[in-house]
Amino acid sequence: MSSSSVPKVTEVDRVIVQNFYRVPCVRAQSAFGFKPGTWVPIFENAHTDPELDADFLHFHYDRRFFTRKKASQIPANVVIGVKFSDPSHTPAQMIVWMEKRCYSTDIRFLPEYDLGFIKERLEPIYKDQKVKCGKCPHRGTSLNAIAPDENGVIHCPAHGLKWSAQTGEMVPIVC
Repeated sequence: MSSSSVPKVTEVDRVIVQNFYRVPCVRAQSAFGFKPGTWVPIFENAHTDPELDADFLHFHYDRRFFTRKKASQIPANVVIGVKFSDPSHTPAQMIVWMEKRCYSTDIRFLPEYDLGFIKERLEPIYKDQKVKCGKCPHRGTSLNAIAPDENGVIHCPAHGLKWSAQTGEMVPIVC
């Protein structure tokens, strides 16, 4: 299968388990659960989250492209800190699009009962906003190709905010 025939994960409406996609990856220097030098699938928008006490630049793992065993070994709230060897680099220059197999469509951030800090800190800020252009209003994480759950709700893989797939409106977290 050539790279030109493999779609970018950001270009599809949904991912299908066992299919291959071109996925943004970064080389792990000290990523949880990975040997240094391993290419790790991520969501491509590096950001800080001072409102969540994470005021350092980081990426979030894209757990859809981990085997179930690997995904179960890495806590969902762990992130990959951005470390530059050259201060003139940008986070986008760290990303390489690589072919990866999709192992799961379920990317819920955490069990809902563990999302109290998200409910307390983020819901009040974003409760009146809507998903636009397929991006979560919090940090712009792409929600394209993320399957809604059995209630028609899309869970943002970066921070756990929930959005109605039909209306784009926030769905309250129930703790």
